[in-house]
Amino acid sequence: MNLSSSVVTNAEVGPDCTALRLEDHTVSYQQLDQDVHPREVEEVMHEHPAVAEVAVIGLPRPNLAEEVGAAVVLRPGASATAEEEREHVERQVAAYKYPRKVWIVDTLPKNPTGKIVKREIVPPADLGGRRP
Repeated sequence: MNLSSSVVTNAEVGPDCTALRLEDHTVSYQQLDQDVHPREVEEVMHEHPAVAEVAVIGLPRPNLAEEVGAAVVLRPGASATAEEEREHVERQVAAYKYPRKVWIVDTLPKNPTGKIVKREIVPPADLGGRRP
């Protein structure tokens, strides 16, 4: 597997924060030595009965590495709000892991084999969302 990665320097995020992005596979960030792995959060979000698909990504933050964000596709006929989805995860994972920003989308970008392409996910502007 060929992964390209980039490390955000301490000068960019502060002395207690570092971030590592493994393009299209994982976003892992450390804030005060706490790791967040998207797969773990995605698995918890999939437990909600309204969720069909979910993608957890890192969102830029001023003066910090990244915060956790999640794009959610609901099952046909299901209804849930972004706040309900966030609260569902918040009750089940450590406080630093739950997505601070959650938004509902119709579809997630996928490659020809059907894999979600996280680098193409663009958060809504009202969430302050622009990915680098």
